[in-house]
Amino acid sequence: MHIDRVIHYCWFGKTPKPDSVLDYIANWREMLPTYQIIEWNEDNFDIDCCQYVKEAYAAKKYAFVSDYARLLALYQHGGVYLDTDVEVCKNLDPLLARGVLTFGFEEGHYAATSTIIAPKASTFIADFIDSYHARHFIDSNGKLDTTTNVQVLTALLEAIGLAKNGVEQVLHYQGEEIVVLPQRFLSPFDYLNHQDKSGDHTYTIHHFSNSWASVSSLRKNKIKKLIGSRGVRVLRKILSTRFNSKNV
Repeated sequence: MHIDRVIHYCWFGKTPKPDSVLDYIANWREMLPTYQIIEWNEDNFDIDCCQYVKEAYAAKKYAFVSDYARLLALYQHGGVYLDTDVEVCKNLDPLLARGVLTFGFEEGHYAATSTIIAPKASTFIADFIDSYHARHFIDSNGKLDTTTNVQVLTALLEAIGLAKNGVEQVLHYQGEEIVVLPQRFLSPFDYLNHQDKSGDHTYTIHHFSNSWASVSSLRKNKIKKLIGSRGVRVLRKILSTRFNSKNV
């Protein structure tokens, strides 16, 4: 199945893009000069399209709006979705040439959503979209549903046979072929230990810059960058011993 050379990304909230995001977009243009780039925002995406998106936007949780918008863009147009903190390392044409829905593992053997390659009108993507239509982002008690799209995607893939082992797998869903690549291909960065596992096979790297993250999350990431992967492991060991904590 043909997949067009189109890159989709999302930017909601009507705030100026930071230099880091502009740098990543410049990287895409440099590495993929023949690809069209489409930004999805309030001007070309209906933020009232479903209750989940409407509530997420009202709560200013734009990352969750993006979770839905990226799927709709891929379903309607096909192509490549990239998060705004994804670096392209080499031409994606070989992946597009396979003509199939393609995901990749990230750390913890979860299926990543930072880089997605999809043919237009994918049945799996359609049902992924439908999974949001029965959900509320804000429940009757005012609590936010912060379930990540990575968790949802991984569960959907497990339901059709995905083994969370990091090994390349070919799945089938209603006649559609789905490929899940090893971590080194699309998301080789170990965000838990701040360690880069990229290599010759790497097409994209998700840097987990967290454009819409909370201040505490951003501070935590900055600390990890400062002390490095070995420092993170040592600090985690110390804290888990003293406080029985794993949230580092």
